[in-house]
Amino acid sequence: MKKIIVATCVFICMCSVTIATPTLFIGTNPTIEILSQIPETYSGGYDAKIDFDNGNGPGNYTTFCSQPKIPVKLNQPYDITITMLDPADPKERLIANLLKYFDSLDPQYQASPFVNDTIQLACWTLHKDNILPSSDLIASVINIANEKIELNPDLYPSEVIQIHLSYMGPNGETIFGQDQLAYIPTPQVPVPSAMLLGGIGISLVGWTRVKKII
Repeated sequence: MKKIIVATCVFICMCSVTIATPTLFIGTNPTIEILSQIPETYSGGYDAKIDFDNGNGPGNYTTFCSQPKIPVKLNQPYDITITMLDPADPKERLIANLLKYFDSLDPQYQASPFVNDTIQLACWTLHKDNILPSSDLIASVINIANEKIELNPDLYPSEVIQIHLSYMGPNGETIFGQDQLAYIPTPQVPVPSAMLLGGIGISLVGWTRVKKII
């Protein structure tokens, strides 16, 4: 009995931390279909249907391309492989913060062709293989996004991913599409709930000590 109570206390205290941590589960056969492009833009953002093959079904997300001058077909199902952006890599961290910033904007701004084009150019500017020149506007947007996200990183529980597209051509050849970047909000216990779990755990430990069970 004593061991069970101790184990329960430890589990509840751990839940207050681990449940609040976002995770993105990806199955073995994820797919993407680029449904449409924001009108009047020359590239992203795209409205994309992504199925992570994790039992939750497909969802719609805004994606931006990470490679300039590489085509992507609309309404073409692609098989995908997914890599997470590395927060230890300065450029990848800036890209992640840029997309988190875009997701934090009001819907009217998210639908703006000018905003989408600006975010897309910033993604290309930051991409490792990019050769596009920067501009004062792009540099300013990158700095604003980075400062906002780094000020309160816990407000943006998400995964920013890079999506590598391919499908099998008519002759069995592999045809690659334009790599995409996407901000994927991930489930988490709200901070008050996490604090409540922690409080329950601490209270339970205190109660058992009063009763001299542990």
